[in-house]
Amino acid sequence: MQPVHLLAVIAINALFGSAYALGKVGVDHFPPYLFVALRAGLVSLALLPFLRFRAVRKHQWPYLLLFSMMMGVAVFAAMYQALSLAATVSPIVIGTQLSVPFAVLLGFIFLKEPVRLTVLVAIAVAFGGIVVIAFDPSLLNSLDALFWCAIMALAYGASTVLSRGLKDLDARVMNAWMAVLSGPVMLALSLTFESGQIKALRTAEWLDWAMVVHAAIGVSVLGHVSMFALLKRYPVAMVMPFYVLTPIFGVFYSILLFNEGMTLQTGLGALMVLGAIYYINRQGKTVRRHRKQPV
Repeated sequence: MQPVHLLAVIAINALFGSAYALGKVGVDHFPPYLFVALRAGLVSLALLPFLRFRAVRKHQWPYLLLFSMMMGVAVFAAMYQALSLAATVSPIVIGTQLSVPFAVLLGFIFLKEPVRLTVLVAIAVAFGGIVVIAFDPSLLNSLDALFWCAIMALAYGASTVLSRGLKDLDARVMNAWMAVLSGPVMLALSLTFESGQIKALRTAEWLDWAMVVHAAIGVSVLGHVSMFALLKRYPVAMVMPFYVLTPIFGVFYSILLFNEGMTLQTGLGALMVLGAIYYINRQGKTVRRHRKQPV
């Protein structure tokens, strides 16, 4: 990988990692579902030039609709709900990494993809790490946040499986439709289950709006489009292991912005999760490389 692209992939993961701590700042002012709806609205406007019917083939629409509801609604709703309930952000950052083992398990169940025994052991270690974190005495008041974090990870894993049916669709088109389809649903959820939306909009200051712009334009548009460009240039096996940097940056930002400490128990759980995720990622890329070798 060229030095400029190496710096780019590190910067992109730093951007992805910032979504948690800055998202926490955002939902400390906006109700979480409203925050997601505002984010989807900005993404829709930014990617409006890519919103084309002809770009989506007929057989892709069911996958796109399900993907939009799972990723655009379930993932982001659960993620920002978890952040709004969490007393500390770092465990949420770690917990979201369960999306990787969830994706592997769902791929095994629904797509009949083979899973090595060592990968199953790594999945067990990852879930064990979350259990260790959940039973940290300092986090017993945030179990509801960890619950929503687990829902987010499961939904993200399901989104990964659904995205297999959209592999030929341009990422910008996919993200544009996801924002357009999920935005009204999130607004309806906000109007149904939340209150104080008008007050939040009227009293929002520049920093609050900056968090919405960061989530929409910074993370969803700039971050994902840039990563898509790198994946077009380099093999997946070379790019994907860098994703382990996302939770590391996420924890760093949380400590920096909120002066959070990390207990020994949470640190041990984090090492279990991150180590297992890194191993699963590496094994998944090895399997894909072997599949591509000529017989």
